[in-house]
Amino acid sequence: MHANFIFANSAYHQLGSSTNTSGAVAHVFNDTFRDFVRLKSWMILLIPCLEAYSNNPH
Repeated sequence: MHANFIFANSAYHQLGSSTNTSGAVAHVFNDTFRDFVRLKSWMILLIPCLEAYSNNPH
């Protein structure tokens, strides 16, 4: 797995959750930022990397 996949997945789910159970400071994000992160995460997941088009079997 690539690190960008892990980051996109965690950011998508953290922004989607409505409760913050940790003791950390809660940051307030508006809907524009949430939509941007969700769109970017979908773009990262849907656009294949160059390795997908490589003829190298390794």
